[in-house]
Amino acid sequence: AKSKGWAAPDTNEEAARLVFVAGFSTASMITDISGRGIGLDVVQSQYAGRVPAEALAFAPEEMVFVTGTFEGTVRTWNASSGEMLHELKKGGEGQLTAAYSPDGNLLVTAGNQGHLSYWDPATGQLLHSLQAHPEQCTSVAFTHGGDRLLTTSWDGSVKVWDRETRELITTLSPNSP
Repeated sequence: AKSKGWAAPDTNEEAARLVFVAGFSTASMITDISGRGIGLDVVQSQYAGRVPAEALAFAPEEMVFVTGTFEGTVRTWNASSGEMLHELKKGGEGQLTAAYSPDGNLLVTAGNQGHLSYWDPATGQLLHSLQAHPEQCTSVAFTHGGDRLLTTSWDGSVKVWDRETRELITTLSPNSP
């Protein structure tokens, strides 16, 4: 915002609105996937005046994306039409970050109470939930091969999980050598 000469937002609500302004980007370098795209336009039109989306992730090779809210609702959307495909309720825990597996067959969301939720993106069914961190999860990401899931948390740790077994493989912490 500063580089464009825009005033810094005073509230979280103003900051959230800033994301939807045409020409806004936090990317330091333009790539073939840079830009806010149609996804945020659909989110804005569907959420106008309601709970803002906290999480946003595109499915691979699909015109589908997911949003998660602080109040615990996860929704999948058709990015071309703006149609909501599934409304998935986690209930009580904000879903603040999300990732699709590279093959698109698994969606994982993580929340403000440290839980991971595994979803079937085709049906919207919750497959599994587990306590991943003692504090809020800040990000989830699959490895390029899709066999591992990485999570981060406010506690500063990075955890590596096996996709199939959902077993913890290792934990890296800020105090690790």
